[in-house]
Amino acid sequence: LELIASVGVVSKSDVVYNDLGNCLLDSMTASMDSYIGNSTDTQLWNEIQTEQNCCGVMSYKDWAKSGYGNGTDVPDSCCLLIEDGCGRGVANEKNPGNDIVTDGCLSTILNAMVRDVSELARNVWMPVVVIHAVLLLLLIIADRLHGGERKVIQLPIANYVGKYQIV
Repeated sequence: LELIASVGVVSKSDVVYNDLGNCLLDSMTASMDSYIGNSTDTQLWNEIQTEQNCCGVMSYKDWAKSGYGNGTDVPDSCCLLIEDGCGRGVANEKNPGNDIVTDGCLSTILNAMVRDVSELARNVWMPVVVIHAVLLLLLIIADRLHGGERKVIQLPIANYVGKYQIV
């Protein structure tokens, strides 16, 4: 049953990741729009962009669409070398990649999730499935060795005290 469930999950993983990507796209875009007015979103975006080495949802250009700054700015957390005001006016530069990270965060986050799920499958799910398969095989072998016999052990009533059995 576990093996069938695992195969089912793996076979539908593209659907799951597509739906997850769409959901993340919507929530990240909404969160980006409230970057200025919501300190939680500000902190979240700054941490994600700094730690994941990314900028915006799909690219740094998303910040211009969000109304951040004057349309040519990105948060300082997008800068390659983070300094106060380093993200001002970079969208107008000929080659903004010299000063900021230009890749978006959505693909970075989704790739990290795929990597984590693959690692989880490899390090946790597969060993569990293998252990269960080995146990099932051992049960089948034990049954064959005993010729399918079932032994019923009868215990004398004298060995019972109250409702508990004395072993």
